[in-house]
Amino acid sequence: MKRFFLILIVLCFVACEQEQSTVTSPLTKYIPRKASIVVKTKNIKGLQSAIKNNDLIQAFTKTRYQDFLTSTTPLLKDLKSKNETLICYTQIGNNTYDVSILTKATPEVFTLDSTKTTQTKLGNASPSIIKITSQEATFYTLELDGVFMASTSELLLENTLRERKDNGITNDTDFITAYNATSNATASILVKGSEMDDVWTTLYPNAKDHPLQRAFSWSLGDVDMSQNDIKISGVTLVKDSTEQRLLLFKDTKPVNNTIDQITPITAQSMTAISYDNWSTYKNNLAELHKIDPSKFIIKGEDIVRSFDEVGTIQLDGGTVIVGHTTDAMVTEEALASYKEEETSYRQIPVYRFKDQTVFTKTYELILDAPSVQLYCALDNFYVFADTQEHLETIIANYQNNATLTASTVYKNTKSQLSDASSLLRITNTEKIKYQELVSEKEAAAFKKINVTDYPFAALQLIQDSNFMHLTIVINKNENIQKDGAITQIASTKLETSISRAPQLVKNHRTKGSDILLQDEGNILHLISNSGKLLWQKELDGPILGKVQQVDLYRNGRLQLAFVTPKTWYILDRNGNEVAPFSVSFKENITQPLAVFDYENNRKYRFIITQGKQVQMFDKDAKIVNGFGFSKTENDIIYPPKHLQINNKDYIIIAENSGKLHILSRTGKSRVDVKERIDFGDTPIFKEKNTFTTYDINGGKINITTGGTLTRTQSDIVTNTIVHTNGNTTASLLENKLIINNKEIALDYGAYTTPEIFKVGKKVLITLTNTETSQVLCFNEKGEPIDNFPVYGIGPAYFDYLERNKNLGFVTQGDANSILIYQIN
Repeated sequence: MKRFFLILIVLCFVACEQEQSTVTSPLTKYIPRKASIVVKTKNIKGLQSAIKNNDLIQAFTKTRYQDFLTSTTPLLKDLKSKNETLICYTQIGNNTYDVSILTKATPEVFTLDSTKTTQTKLGNASPSIIKITSQEATFYTLELDGVFMASTSELLLENTLRERKDNGITNDTDFITAYNATSNATASILVKGSEMDDVWTTLYPNAKDHPLQRAFSWSLGDVDMSQNDIKISGVTLVKDSTEQRLLLFKDTKPVNNTIDQITPITAQSMTAISYDNWSTYKNNLAELHKIDPSKFIIKGEDIVRSFDEVGTIQLDGGTVIVGHTTDAMVTEEALASYKEEETSYRQIPVYRFKDQTVFTKTYELILDAPSVQLYCALDNFYVFADTQEHLETIIANYQNNATLTASTVYKNTKSQLSDASSLLRITNTEKIKYQELVSEKEAAAFKKINVTDYPFAALQLIQDSNFMHLTIVINKNENIQKDGAITQIASTKLETSISRAPQLVKNHRTKGSDILLQDEGNILHLISNSGKLLWQKELDGPILGKVQQVDLYRNGRLQLAFVTPKTWYILDRNGNEVAPFSVSFKENITQPLAVFDYENNRKYRFIITQGKQVQMFDKDAKIVNGFGFSKTENDIIYPPKHLQINNKDYIIIAENSGKLHILSRTGKSRVDVKERIDFGDTPIFKEKNTFTTYDINGGKINITTGGTLTRTQSDIVTNTIVHTNGNTTASLLENKLIINNKEIALDYGAYTTPEIFKVGKKVLITLTNTETSQVLCFNEKGEPIDNFPVYGIGPAYFDYLERNKNLGFVTQGDANSILIYQIN
């Protein structure tokens, strides 16, 4: 299995209850009979975004792997499916693969620009194939039984018309099992084992071995892809009564892996296998060799049966074999007749080993095991090699603690794997000599690949009752930073410019945060804190103000609540509208949505403002009849606000005429404010036991609960916005930032309005110099936070990225990208 993991990672790049006997999706019967790879996704835009924003995939874009990606471009460019979509790769000729796209047929699923394309109907039959010709490519489409198909091959669609009632792939029980095990991940990749030899040859024409030949029946991997990492989790199936090599592990159980404890950090790779019962493994080996198990004899069996784990370590100069024993006395006894003392190194005896082929014959189907002639023992590890130099490399690194398990970078990879594996492969990605595997013509492109930020890739297979669990992990090396260091952990590009600053919202599943933003096309995007696009939703206009989160069902699951000029939306975690929403209005909504929770018991009241009119609704979008206030004489200038002073509730509504209404819960006047106020840009806020604001001239206004209004001189200038959060106040006067009356002189520039964030026990005041593209940050004492400023062109939004840890923030990187930072 020398390079098993490579092809599965490549398939990830391409992706741009096992008891069930039928496939649940109607699309599967149209999968080409000889498809080698099938990619399933329910979020095609999310998949495209993940591929575009994954750094590792982008490192390979100038290589042969790009052919697989670009072959889908003409088919996916105009595809607007919001339903399950299948991408199928089928070999047509030598080293040539055609692509087919399958999804539910809807009126808007595939719309083409008639000025840039030519459409030709082929034949007079119904349904018929349509040929699409553009400057970029020629491809074909077909709509059949409610399924839309697009393909780079006319022949594949013709075969579909002929075979639709008898598609061999849906009669494959292992395919059915694998398909029904797919999840709602960004993408699920299904790989047909019998086709993998051809795929391998296509990708690596100069490779000496084809490790995927006769290995398995079908393999499924659900892909979790962020900007920095790729993780694939799924199942691998083998069929009884075949020669598929993973049948070696049938009816075995894995044991804990230990060979990484002796693998040098500089090794090219490590592959380990384990099983709990030697006799079962031996019987499986005999059946694969078509030998009666009772007559199957392995010379040196006592040695290999004493190991619970066996593996190979690929060094720069060659390969060594390692066996781990739980009883060294048993192993020593088995080796007694095979050894002769040769020499020693660093006080470790080195023995000559008489039987050079015992490991080759026992493990040749699963390990690239060389002939050996020397061995040594290091604690419970026995290392076999063909030269003493290789043994010395292992001994020196083991004694110096320069092994995989001593590496903090490797620990990050291992933490995402199970402790026990039937087969585990760890590869040092920098050591892969891609250029030697491909043709001379392609070698130049592969030579330029730089994967230094991705030091390790891991493949793990774990035998279960009638299948194997599959895990593939390849993650970025995040350098350990000192406390307070700021790391950019992700960036995500959109197709369209961003129209409103990105905002962090709580993720009730992870207890961390995700990013919400809207583009100029009024598309709302939810992006994970690792930069992965989760979903998109088209709105009918720009969002007014900030999006708020509510818990309508009082079960801990949060929804997103906001308004556009025409519509009141409440969306669930997946971007779906929560019934009875959305609610449309004839007259324009003029202020952001106001949300009140008087008792903090999630019995919400929502206020919609339309010019002079206010309407209060409950969670079912029904008018609250007990609220008697409905209209002002002049336009309302801020969103209505709820404040609580001395356990009494006050609803604040301000008119542009200077009239201030301070109401009770029922909408009756609670505080009579007789004087008019020349309101500035600062909405009413609570200061101690008074209602406070700043007028248009910067004068401070305080109003008591008895209605007494006082004005005091202020250093605030005309139209300065003052932000408050608890006991913290911040404002900006030209280049002077004032935090709780402390002045901080800033460089001259154009700044965003200061924002105050309270995250845990920290209070952070932030603003951005848009001329120099610098995000600044201060504490409530006016002291600058270490390691700021950082790059950003717009306001920053702070919160925990993960549950109660990893404080971070999001800001805009350029017109159509966001940057996600973490404060260590």
